[in-house]
Amino acid sequence: MVQQESAGALSRSHNHAAVQPTDQAWVAAQNRQTHAWLHSPAYLPIRQQMAQRLQQLLTALPQAKTSTPMSTSPDGEWYATVTNQVGSDLQSWQLWQRTSGAAQPRESVTDIYPTTIAWLPDSSGFYYDRYLAYPGHHALYFHRVGTPQRQDHCVFYPPAQPTWYYQAAVSPDGRWLAVTILNHRAGNRLTLLPLYENADREGSPMEIVADFSGRYDLLHWQPDRIILRAVEPDTPKGRLLVVDLKDVGARPVGVRHAVPLPQGMLPLVDAIPFGEGWVLHYLNGACAELRLYHEGDLTEITIPLPGMGTVLWLATADDPPQLRYSYTDHVRPPQIYRWQPRQSTLQPEDAQHPFPYKADDFITRREWIASADGTLVPLFLTHHRAVTPCHCPTLLTAYGGLGESHTPHFSADAMTWLLAGGCYATACVRGGSELGAAWHQAAVGRHKQRTFDDLLAVARWLIAQGITSPQQLGLWGISNGGLTAAACLTQAPQLFGAAVIESALLDMLDYHRLGRRADWLAEYGSPDKPEERAALASYSPLHTLRQGEEYPATLITVHECDPRVGAEHSLRFSAALQQAQNGASPILLRVDPGSGHGDGPTLAAQLAAATDRLTFLAVHLGLPR
Repeated sequence: MVQQESAGALSRSHNHAAVQPTDQAWVAAQNRQTHAWLHSPAYLPIRQQMAQRLQQLLTALPQAKTSTPMSTSPDGEWYATVTNQVGSDLQSWQLWQRTSGAAQPRESVTDIYPTTIAWLPDSSGFYYDRYLAYPGHHALYFHRVGTPQRQDHCVFYPPAQPTWYYQAAVSPDGRWLAVTILNHRAGNRLTLLPLYENADREGSPMEIVADFSGRYDLLHWQPDRIILRAVEPDTPKGRLLVVDLKDVGARPVGVRHAVPLPQGMLPLVDAIPFGEGWVLHYLNGACAELRLYHEGDLTEITIPLPGMGTVLWLATADDPPQLRYSYTDHVRPPQIYRWQPRQSTLQPEDAQHPFPYKADDFITRREWIASADGTLVPLFLTHHRAVTPCHCPTLLTAYGGLGESHTPHFSADAMTWLLAGGCYATACVRGGSELGAAWHQAAVGRHKQRTFDDLLAVARWLIAQGITSPQQLGLWGISNGGLTAAACLTQAPQLFGAAVIESALLDMLDYHRLGRRADWLAEYGSPDKPEERAALASYSPLHTLRQGEEYPATLITVHECDPRVGAEHSLRFSAALQQAQNGASPILLRVDPGSGHGDGPTLAAQLAAATDRLTFLAVHLGLPR
């Protein structure tokens, strides 16, 4: 048995995300114990079963055919492989030229902040957010392919605003550069710069949105206008704005016209002009709904979708006029579909993925669960038609933070669990934006406990309905979702049989000194303010553990250098949980080498991490073999 150390012994030098040298022996011992458990001969059959199914699924996914994320130039000549820089959330891009046949990248661009890259239409270069180590600010730069990075020129840099960072977008005709300015809060500003030939220089910035009072997302470019989705204090569900580019510069803020849409209560996600109207993408009960709205006679048509899931993007095509969209759900990986008016069926654009199952063999249903304060929370429950959801090993997951929408989408982990005979449950708890901006704001700062109340209500409902039992109910959460899972684990350990907590925020009284440090103060509150500190202490997983409690089996994973969250969250919590544990269930810590947040960048690393967590959950929840 590994010697248990106190959380305090692991809190030294908390201003650094990397595991401290004085802790290396303890971490090595933890890794040996975890490896021995996960690779025990007793669990080898189920480990092999999980690994085989995961391998089939991961290798069939289109995005898994490369070892790292990739961005391709518009002409397809250049592509970039991306790696995280050690000890940082910044990225390095290695640019490869397809036609050269070279075994090495042609050039490298470093210190890229992970937002978006905007290529010029002629593929001659791209705009990117560059982090300047000194003086510690962000700036928007342009890199021309074929030139060294030291020759990149700065496009946008307000030195008085060190917390601002940027997302760039270039119009299809190459005439405009749109710069979205963010500051780690819910709102953003939006600025346009005219581009001159060959991007040798940009024109003067022209503000479209001059403050951070709302969220303004650039949805689509059209000749001489852009389409925005605006989420403002008086329109929390979102509205459509059209900015006429011919008028930009005629006044301090460009002319914006609101598009009259049907009055409704659904959050607007996306919209695109289609014929004499618009295709509108809403979230209806935390899953996608598409409608064709005709401006002339104010009629609406619901566009068919394959199931209850997520639409990733919209586009249109001509000859004949048709809508293209990408769709995914719990059992369908992202797939492009085509739809034409007066057509009741969908046409997949490409051949279906060669997966060893049929999507129609699975059932997904949505339930509305009453939380502690009576608020109804959407839950998506999926299982195979041959599986009776009665006392079934069930994997429950949620995110519940930072305004992220955790709508149904494909996961190789979840699909492997379903193929093995388990149930998979996704709870859309408050803190996300599945039901609109107000759903996020309802669980911000001192109201964060609502996130955990929602998930605990879902867990109790699953048990009360006989779908599962406490011994068969597992929790899985990553990053902020790891905080959600860990808080529920510490507040109601008797509800769960096992938990996997990955790359999580776990010390909420010190989070502002770890990882990205103060970036999330607007979301969680400040530990330096007494009232906010009290709220944080009331749910901080590290500080709500109880000595002598019987906790369920728990696997905690993190990279030794997690630049986003900080590895010390996981180290402190693991040590404290091991010390508090009064039951026989194991508390395991796996610290992966290198830098990163979540699973590793390679297919092999993703497969290893997924096999570990699914083996751990399957053993403890009694998943059929």
